[in-house]
Amino acid sequence: MESSKTLHTGSNNDVDSSSKIEAIKNLIFGDNIRAYNSEFESLKVEIRSNEKITEEHLILIEQRIDNLETDLQIRLTKLEDKIDHTLQDLINNRKQLADLFIGMGNELSK
Repeated sequence: MESSKTLHTGSNNDVDSSSKIEAIKNLIFGDNIRAYNSEFESLKVEIRSNEKITEEHLILIEQRIDNLETDLQIRLTKLEDKIDHTLQDLINNRKQLADLFIGMGNELSK
């Protein structure tokens, strides 16, 4: 029976020494740990806030890119139409000029 009391008392001594060590650590480092925890919490809040702001900026940037893409596509379509129209005018003018030269050549040969 004595040995079981010794074992039981040994466990209490371990618990007592552990709690004493924790108490000493808390006395020595407690303020620093609380300060670090407080700083970490404020950093977490700031990071979350920055994540939300970044997401909002990303959405705005994506919208601007979409708008620019649409605007660019419209401008390219207009430019293609102008080029096609100008090319068609050049082809028509060339035909007209050729017809005029042929007509003048025929008149001169008479």
